[in-house]
Amino acid sequence: MKRGDVDEFLSFDARIVPKEIQKVMASGQTVLQVHVEEGEEVKRGQLLLTLDMSELERTLEERKQALDEQNKLMRDIESLIATLKRTGRSLDLSKVSELTGNANELLTKLNELATGWQDMMNKLPSPSAELIKESFGRINGILSNSDELMEKVTKFVEDTEAEVERLRESIADNRNDATLLLLKSRREELVWMRAMLDSSEMALEAAYDYVLSLLDDLSEGDTDPALIESMTELLLTLESRLSETRQLIARIDQLLEEIDALIEEIEDAMEQQPAPTAATHTVPAAMVSASDESTKVMSLSTSTAVSSGSNIRIGRPRLQASGVDSALLSQTAGQGLDIFSLLTSGMGQYGQLMGLFDNSVEAAEKALAEAKPEVRADFDGTIVHLNVKEGDQPSVFSSTLLLEVYKRGDFEAIFQANENDAHRLEKGDKVEYLFAGMAFHGEIVFKAPIAESASDLLGQSSFDLGGILGGVGGMSPTVTVRMSVNGENLDKLTPGFNIRADIEIGHKTDVLTVPVESLIRDKGRDCVLCLGENDVVAIVPVTLGLQGATTVEIIAGIALGDVVVVNPNPDIKDGSRVAIKNHTP
Repeated sequence: MKRGDVDEFLSFDARIVPKEIQKVMASGQTVLQVHVEEGEEVKRGQLLLTLDMSELERTLEERKQALDEQNKLMRDIESLIATLKRTGRSLDLSKVSELTGNANELLTKLNELATGWQDMMNKLPSPSAELIKESFGRINGILSNSDELMEKVTKFVEDTEAEVERLRESIADNRNDATLLLLKSRREELVWMRAMLDSSEMALEAAYDYVLSLLDDLSEGDTDPALIESMTELLLTLESRLSETRQLIARIDQLLEEIDALIEEIEDAMEQQPAPTAATHTVPAAMVSASDESTKVMSLSTSTAVSSGSNIRIGRPRLQASGVDSALLSQTAGQGLDIFSLLTSGMGQYGQLMGLFDNSVEAAEKALAEAKPEVRADFDGTIVHLNVKEGDQPSVFSSTLLLEVYKRGDFEAIFQANENDAHRLEKGDKVEYLFAGMAFHGEIVFKAPIAESASDLLGQSSFDLGGILGGVGGMSPTVTVRMSVNGENLDKLTPGFNIRADIEIGHKTDVLTVPVESLIRDKGRDCVLCLGENDVVAIVPVTLGLQGATTVEIIAGIALGDVVVVNPNPDIKDGSRVAIKNHTP
């Protein structure tokens, strides 16, 4: 054992990466011309791609026009609702039919405009977090209005199913004009309800497609997990509501088939019956309560204005013209469809959907403002990845990388320090490199404040390091260390390759040292074999300090002048007698 100097180095393989990377992502624009090839060296400001601006301009114009048309339709429907409010209980069946037709026509036009909505949305970038939150509120509004609509329609369908079943059981007593009018009235209301459900389905589908596309897009980036979870739950709710709506539509279709069959059966039977007298009308037996079963014939002279089963009243002139006895419709009071309520509920859904359209216009305006007709190199570098050709139009939702430029001759080295090494490294520590026989130098320029797993690192990096880092580090948490690389022949370095790095982490002069080869492990301790009297060795535990490439600092355990065994034979035990062969390090 002697006194001497000790230099301790941390040696490891780091990965060479470019100091700067220019990444060009998909913007929804068509690539008109590609001016470079993969592997080509480019100069700062050199033209790389020419992109089409007209598609974004056309998309924005289409979106604005569609929104204007939708707003006009909404105003027409609001006018229709106002008409219903004004006419109230004085509205007769002919006016109801006219307004119902108007509403159906407006809804059809609105649906036609909405069908192209998702195609337009696919051309636009993701909305901001603020727009996403606003969209969530509007979609929840669509669901709320759907709840109201589904509740009312389901109740009406259940009541109508029960009425049809009762009529079917007593059809022999109800083959008359009154029953036909009742069934046709119910059929008209069912058709109206189906149109409302179709509109609701359209709104739900648009909302579902919007959330699905947004979720797919955000899942590929660094997005708040809580937001992803909320979007997933909302998507499942929309999917469930769509299924319920479609089931109810199928239920109405089945009910319409049953009503059509009954109408056909009654009409066929009535053709074979003598025409009834003008003064009497039979009420369907299935529609008369037990207390009224004896009243089969009513006089028109006793008719008064009665409810049609909605908030709209039917006056005497219309009843007389239709040949309908007031007692018939009074039996169905409260079971019909509230046109005003359903129309209001349906329009509520479209009002929320229009909000999503507003968001799409804002996104289109933002996309156009941020788009560029040309892509030029930000610095001298190399085209590393080129993933497009002329005529391509990568969707913005695909997160496609169009091309990537690595800055030439300006590199860093990245190392993932484990828990044993991280605490020994500090920003500013000097680094010596060796690559293919060439020496380089640098220093630590960044040390991450926290340890992260490899998956966290790749997900949050501003560079595309997935292919560059490869197996550097592991899945266990590590601390990212970035180091500058300087020297001659920098153009000989290749990004992605490993480079040997040595960092001096300690230096001491005039300290007690022993050769590295003298250290042994015994019972989990660092030890040396010391030579005692009569050439008998003893195992002595020691406390180590700095550990150089050839010598190790001894802090405690042995003293200056003690003789230690170098490269001891594994068979030598504590108390063994040995033959002495002097070694001077």
